[in-house]
Formats: sequence, structure tokens, C-alpha cells
Amino acid sequence: MTQRPIIPTTTIIPILPGLLSWCQDPNWPSSRIVPEFLLRYPSHLVPLLRKIIQGDDDDWINTILQTMVRHLPDKEFDQLREDLEAVPTRYHREGEQVCEGEKIDGRREDDCGLVEWIEEILGERGQKTGEREKSRQNE
Repeated sequence: MTQRPIIPTTTIIPILPGLLSWCQDPNWPSSRIVPEFLLRYPSHLVPLLRKIIQGDDDDWINTILQTMVRHLPDKEFDQLREDLEAVPTRYHREGEQVCEGEKIDGRREDDCGLVEWIEEILGERGQKTGEREKSRQNE
């Protein structure tokens, strides 16, 4: 459950991108503290998280996956689902995985860890919220 905001939304929205940049490097102490605070504003995070997920900074993507995306409420998570599902396709070409040490589009062998994180998170979250609600109604 998302905690209530502690700073008015009108005050926080302009500085969200800057605060999110404090999470860019997983070795920075702020990358462990700031996400908990930012998760109080989930609907405002979605467009910013989408931009990161669609980018090419794998460390930043990995950090936000672990510290924020997996903890988003269902509604906001579902808004990012298509973006998350698209990431693994950037690491494969015609069924060939990058995981075997070959560089494709500048990606490294260890980038497969990112794909595994995404697949794990998607698996944890299961169906989209709307699909879960339909399943419950049909039971």
C-alpha cells in the first residue's frame, strides 16, 4: 500500500526528475533512500519511469526496477507493463540471446540480468488489474 504524500504534490512535481536522478547509480546511498519517498507519488512517477525504462542506462533501469517499479500500486504498474514487456526484445534478435557473450547494439553479456529482473517482476505481478478483476467476476 502506498503511503500518503508528506509534501504537497504541487511542490514535489517540479523536483521529481531531479530526485529520481539521485537513484541513477545503485552505489549511491540516495538510490536506497529516495525511492521510498518517491513511491508516495506513484501516478506522477509513471511518465518519468517510462522514460528511464525506454532508455539505455541499464544500471538506472535495474535500480528503478528493484527499488520502485516492483513496489508500484497495480494501477501504475499496469501503465508500465507494455514498456517492461518490450525491454527483453531489445536483448534478443530472432531467438538469439545476447547472454552468450556476444555484443549486440553495444549491450553486454551481463545485461541478461536486467531481462531476468523484468521477467521476474512481470511474473510476480501476473495479469493486468483489469484482467484480474474479470477473473474474479467470472468465478
